[in-house]
Amino acid sequence: MSPGKRLLAAVRRALSAGEDITDRSVTGGLWLGLYNVADRLLQLGTVLFLARLLAPTAFGILGLALVTRSALRRLTKLGLDTALIQRREDDVDAYLDTVWTVELVRGLLIAAVLFLAAPLVASFFGEPLVAEILRVFALLPLVEGVTNPGVVYFVKDLDFRRDVAYNFSGRVAFVLVGVGYGYATRSVWALVFATLASQVVSTAASYAIHPYRPRPRFDREAAAELFDYGKWVFGSEALMFLINEGDDAFVGWALGSYALGVYQLAYRVSNAPTTEITHPIQRVAFPAYSKVQGNVESLREGYFTTVRLITLVSFPAAVGIGVVAPLFVPVVLGSGWGAAVVPMQLLAAYAALRSFRSATVPLFRAVNRPDLDTKVRLLKLALLVPFIYPAAQRFGLPGVAAVVLGHAGIAAPVASYAAVRSVDGEFRAFARLLSFPLFGSAVMGGVVLLVRDRIVGVPAIAELILLVITGAVVYAAVMLGLERRLGIGLDEMYTAVQNSVR
Repeated sequence: MSPGKRLLAAVRRALSAGEDITDRSVTGGLWLGLYNVADRLLQLGTVLFLARLLAPTAFGILGLALVTRSALRRLTKLGLDTALIQRREDDVDAYLDTVWTVELVRGLLIAAVLFLAAPLVASFFGEPLVAEILRVFALLPLVEGVTNPGVVYFVKDLDFRRDVAYNFSGRVAFVLVGVGYGYATRSVWALVFATLASQVVSTAASYAIHPYRPRPRFDREAAAELFDYGKWVFGSEALMFLINEGDDAFVGWALGSYALGVYQLAYRVSNAPTTEITHPIQRVAFPAYSKVQGNVESLREGYFTTVRLITLVSFPAAVGIGVVAPLFVPVVLGSGWGAAVVPMQLLAAYAALRSFRSATVPLFRAVNRPDLDTKVRLLKLALLVPFIYPAAQRFGLPGVAAVVLGHAGIAAPVASYAAVRSVDGEFRAFARLLSFPLFGSAVMGGVVLLVRDRIVGVPAIAELILLVITGAVVYAAVMLGLERRLGIGLDEMYTAVQNSVR
């Protein structure tokens, strides 16, 4: 067999799920990893392309509409899909019609509120165009509400090949409409219609990919079972909105649409690598943990491995973004986005804390303790609300970003403490996991700073590429050196993945 054919066969084996939970988890992680790389590149590429065409104000106006829509979605999320994934039984068909009916009613209510409240929201933010956008966005919950509930099996059964196809279809539609309409019109409506196209295509794909066909039916007993678990997810999602997007709403109200456009793009770029690694791992970890929720040793091993994987990538990414941000912003975004540099650096540090904190969410939900996640989010909200307004008044966008970083700096260790206790783990072992990528990232950041300060007379884009390559090489060398001298677990991780692929 030729080398090319052997490589193709190896890839095919890697992406073909086996029967063992570990095999399916690793395979699912590979599929989601590939999807997230492609998805992030498409999404970020589209946004950066449009950033060259549109002013920050256009992004800010869209952001106000998206925050409003997200508020209604998050504050009414019932956690029914999460409850279905967490259930021990493999067949949950008996619940699907009830879930579909509830989600349809929820979509109708959200659509009505969006349409009727559009003028009030526009008046509150002082942006008349927001009303027009919200009335178009009223179509989104209607389309989302009729999504095939059978797609929950993709995650429950760790069948991420079909899950990737389902989600990726919407992303492709977003890119095609956003880039095409944006290039033709240079208008904020490019982002509006791209968002609508993405939801329409995703909903259509849910029926094309999964054979289940729902019908209107409500089973009171089934709903009660799901709501009993989902009530904590509902509370957690509501708090998640206030924490993760409440700052967006505040910036839009207090500092205006221009500031919101800058802030959101700074957040998106600085958190992109963290989202890249945490999102697929979280989606695989939750159903995998749920299947072994009665085995503390397996849960502990899985949680520690998850933290190791996440921080191995997210820590150096955060440090790298913080170092190259002053060069990245003018080179990639353009001179009109200069105000994004400092927020981007602060939010990159927030991304590092958010990364290992995110590993606790699937664990708490899998062991039927979603209340722990809700309580941690309450703590974060209590640390955010009193300080964000005075910080914004005094320091503007950097002040808001600093408060967001500060509350994560307290909440992340608290959540990790609760997670380690829930799996009977040792805190010394957990701290050791974090110390190695933290040390490697610090060395990498120092070297990149030295190189950056000594480069003279090189085109900016060439300098940016050189710094990124330098950082990657230095970090890889440090981590391999630590593995050789101290055995930090990289060989075990590689062997586990290699065995699962085989």
